[in-house]
Amino acid sequence: MFKSYYHNTSAEPFVYRNVGEQLDLMCKEYPDRECLVFCAEKKRFTYAALHNDVTKFAQILLSLGFDVGDRLGVWLPTTSENICVTLAAAKVGLIKVNLNPTLTARELKDFLLLSGCRGLIFQKQVKSVDDCWSQLNILSATLQSCEPGDLRDPDLPSLQHVILVSQDEQIEYSVPGVHVLQKIMVTSSPEDVLERQNLVECESPACIFFTSGTTGQPKASAISHFTIVNEINQSWGTDCDQFYERLCVPVPIYFIYGYMNATMHILSIIRPTCIIYPWSLPTSDIAHLTEVIHNERCTALLGVPTILFDLMQYKRQHECDFKSLQLVILSGAPVSAAFIQRIESELETPYVAQVYGQTESGRIATTSFVPTDCPRQRYESMGKCVPRREIKIIDVNSKRIVPLGETGEICTRSFHTMCGYWSNEQKTREVIDNTQWMHTGDLGALDADGCLYFRGRVKDMIIRGGINIFAFDIETCLEQHDAIQKAQVFGIPDERLGEIVCAFVITKREIDEQELRIFLQKHLAYFKIPKYIRPIDVFPVTINGKIQKFKLSAIMQQLLSNEDNRT
Repeated sequence: MFKSYYHNTSAEPFVYRNVGEQLDLMCKEYPDRECLVFCAEKKRFTYAALHNDVTKFAQILLSLGFDVGDRLGVWLPTTSENICVTLAAAKVGLIKVNLNPTLTARELKDFLLLSGCRGLIFQKQVKSVDDCWSQLNILSATLQSCEPGDLRDPDLPSLQHVILVSQDEQIEYSVPGVHVLQKIMVTSSPEDVLERQNLVECESPACIFFTSGTTGQPKASAISHFTIVNEINQSWGTDCDQFYERLCVPVPIYFIYGYMNATMHILSIIRPTCIIYPWSLPTSDIAHLTEVIHNERCTALLGVPTILFDLMQYKRQHECDFKSLQLVILSGAPVSAAFIQRIESELETPYVAQVYGQTESGRIATTSFVPTDCPRQRYESMGKCVPRREIKIIDVNSKRIVPLGETGEICTRSFHTMCGYWSNEQKTREVIDNTQWMHTGDLGALDADGCLYFRGRVKDMIIRGGINIFAFDIETCLEQHDAIQKAQVFGIPDERLGEIVCAFVITKREIDEQELRIFLQKHLAYFKIPKYIRPIDVFPVTINGKIQKFKLSAIMQQLLSNEDNRT
C-alpha cells in the first residue's frame, strides 16, 4: 500500500535574518532598482527610496515609545504608507496587526482586543476623517477627552496611541486624542533604528493575520520573521520564476495572500520582483486593471477567481493588450478545470497556476507551477507542495494516514507554519500536534505523483446515515449544469439520518428543481443528491470574502420552517 505522503526539497539554504536586515541587504544590492508601484497614488519606489521612507517611519515609532513585541494595528488600504509601516514595524520589533479598512467599529474593537494592540494607525482614504472619527468614538468613548498617546479606556486596556496618516500635507488636521503622523516630533535617529533592529529575534512574530472565519469566529494567526524571509527565498525553482519580474497585485495586502504572495517578494535576494498595485481598495474597475497590466508591462498577475472572471468578461467586449502577461496565479477558492482552460484561451496566457494554502500555513502549501503533460494534474489539482514542506492525508476519525487516492484531512509540516494563534494556546494545540503537523481542516487526496486534489472542508463533510459525503463533489457537479452559476452544499440536522444534504444555488436563468434532480441522478449516487435545493441571490461571506456555510445551514433551516408553517 502506498501512503498519502509527499515532500519537496530545496538546494537553497536557510538564512537567519529578520525582515529589517533583509530589507537592508536588498537596498545594498539593488539601490536603484524599482520595487514598488502604487498606481492610485502615482508613486514609484526604488529600494533606496523605500529604505529611506521605512527608516523615517521606524524613527517615528521609536519616538512614540513603542517596545519590541508591541502590536500595531494597521487599519489602512493598500497604500505606500501601509507598506512603509509594515516594514518599519518589523525593523523595530513591533508586530503588525493587519486590519481590513472596511471593518466596522464593533469588528475593529473585537480584533484590537484579541491582539492587544498598543497602537492603531488609520487614514481618511477609506472613509472621511469625520467618518473615521465617529467610528473611533464608537470604539472608545474616552478618545475625545484625552491627549494623543494617552488613551486610557478600560474597554481597550492595551490601546494607547491612535495615529492618523494625512495624505495631503496641505490640509491641517486636528483630531482630539489622535496623533497626526506627519506632525509627530521625531526624537530618535537612524542609528537608534539600527540598534533596535539588532534586538529583533528572527523567530519572533512579525505580523498577525485574522483567519477568514468561515466556520466560526476569526482567530489571530502570528507569522515569524524567519518564515517571511525564507518563504520567499525558498519558493523559486520552477519554469515560472522568470515571469515574476513585474507582478500585478489587485488583491488587498491585509490578507495573507496579498501580503506573503506579493509584498514580501520585494525581499527576495534571489529574484527581486517589482510589485504593481493597481488600486488601493478592491474595485470593480476592470478597465483600469487592463490599462495597468498593459502600461506597466506586467509579466504576472496575482488574482482570485472573481477578478479573472471579470477580466475575461471585459476582454470579450473591448480591445485589450495582454502580450506581456505570461503567468496568472489563482488562489482564494478552488476553480473548475474549464475555468482554468478559459483563462489560458481567452487571456492567451501560457501559464495558469493554482495555489493552495491558508493563513495558518504561512501562504502557499502547494502550487501547480510545475508543468505537467497530464491534463488532470494541470487543470484539476492544486499541484505539489512547495520546497521544504511535507504533506499527508489522514483519516478524519482515526487520524491515521490513508492510501493514495483516498480523501481525508490535509496535514502539512514546514517552517512556513504560523507561530500559533495569538494568546490562544488551546486553539493552537488543536491544529498543530506534538509532531508539528498542522491539521488544516481541509479535505483532499494525493495522487502517485504527489499532486493534491482539494475536496472541501472537514466541517463541510456531511454524514448522512453513517456515510461520509463530500460537499465539494456535489458542488462541482451542480456547477456543470448550464443554468447554475454557483452552488454551495451543506448539511442540516435530521432526526433519522443524522444529517441530510441541502444546496443553495445562484442561477443564470430560471430552472425547475426537478430538472436539476434529473441532471444530478445521471452523475451522482442517490445519497449525494440534495433533498432540498433552493435559489439564493448571494451567499453570506466573511470580511475576507469566504463563504460561511454554517450561516447557509441556519438560513435553510429557517426557510424550511417557514415553508412548513405556510402549509
